[in-house]
Amino acid sequence: MADDLNAILDNFNTALQAQDSGAESPIQAEILNLSSVEEKKQDRALREIINYTLEERNRDFISSHGGIPPVIKLSQNSSPEPIRTLAAHGLANLALNAGCRAKIRSARGVPALISGVSSSNPGLKERSLAALANLTIAEDDIRIDVAREGGIGPIVSSVNSSGVEVTRTALMVIANLGVNRECAASLVSQGAVEASARHLSSSDPVAKKHALWALAAMSGDPSSHSRMEGEIGRLGAPIRGGDAVDVIKSLTAIVNLSGNESAHHHLITDGLVAPILGHLNGNELNAKVLALQAVQNLALSDVGRNAIQATGSVGNILNAVRSLQEPLVAHGLRAITNVSQDPEVRQKLRSQGGVEVVAKYLHSSDHGVRSSAEQAHNNLTA
Repeated sequence: MADDLNAILDNFNTALQAQDSGAESPIQAEILNLSSVEEKKQDRALREIINYTLEERNRDFISSHGGIPPVIKLSQNSSPEPIRTLAAHGLANLALNAGCRAKIRSARGVPALISGVSSSNPGLKERSLAALANLTIAEDDIRIDVAREGGIGPIVSSVNSSGVEVTRTALMVIANLGVNRECAASLVSQGAVEASARHLSSSDPVAKKHALWALAAMSGDPSSHSRMEGEIGRLGAPIRGGDAVDVIKSLTAIVNLSGNESAHHHLITDGLVAPILGHLNGNELNAKVLALQAVQNLALSDVGRNAIQATGSVGNILNAVRSLQEPLVAHGLRAITNVSQDPEVRQKLRSQGGVEVVAKYLHSSDHGVRSSAEQAHNNLTA
């Protein structure tokens, strides 16, 4: 890996020196200084690049002028820790740009950053985590690289750091990685659920938020469910009054977990059924869709249907179907199908015009909607 990177650096340096010895702009001279053997020049060059890449347009410039490979080289174990920390900071800035992320990946930046995460130096650890957080924000191939390069273990271990910034950033990396199935399975097996759950009650609001996001991401993997069920009360807390993003994350986790009937008892005893149904009266479409999915899952069990009926909010489900909004209609009809298996709920839905509401969709051009309407109608008229 080092030989390949040296060859790339030689090519870039030759090209830069051919352009009037790098005199076209001061930053080009600093890119050349990244390859200096003098630590002072490396330090200055990295600091200049960190400041320069605070602006989006400048990230492209560094990338197009060959600045990424030398920064990666300075982030490796062969460099002193202060230089590695600055290099990781530079990569964190550059990784905010999609094109730079691809170049960092192709130049083997991920293994160098994982090595930084394993460091006992808190500054290097935090900067390396920040770079990985930015790298994994969107690209699945980079997420998979992190897992396959052995990054999961050091990242999970960092969650338990005594440093607040390290903990916050490690949780953010887990949140990014957890949306990928391969990464989620690896995270769960290496203790990421337990490590993240400890921070759901953190006194640090940022760590608490990132812990929720991390757990919501991992909840898409079935292997996480048995480990998370005992945390449903804390996972669902934002549903009662969190900010919009946290509500979505919380509902996402509950939808994923409520597919298992074993989770229904926790949802009921933790008092989350009524707040879930309450979101059907809200203004946020995504929250409404997720709430309907949770109701749909909860209504698969007798205990769940009883809990829904006990809230007195069955009409909220009908109102979602009456809204005529496509995603609400589809999920609302499925929820009615499941919940109407209970005779008392069925009678309530009938008394509130449920048969007529469902009948409007019996001839829908959407096969899925039509099929759901037929099932709901059959239950209501049984």
